[in-house]
Amino acid sequence: QEAAAAAYHALAGLFLRMGDTDSASQALSCSQQLEDSPRYFALKGLIAQNRGETLGAVANMVSSLQCYE
Repeated sequence: QEAAAAAYHALAGLFLRMGDTDSASQALSCSQQLEDSPRYFALKGLIAQNRGETLGAVANMVSSLQCYE
């Protein structure tokens, strides 16, 4: 499950690079069903940032950092 989630995270990152936030969100949705990880929250934050949702971006980045505690 961890490897599959990492693959979805990689796909989400690629979609973000191409500017396709909808596909990135769909890939993250698939990965969330497998596991929640710091990378998941960081990518979710980047998606929010690309959509202009500053507060959501910050909240997800903080959640990502809290996973390391």
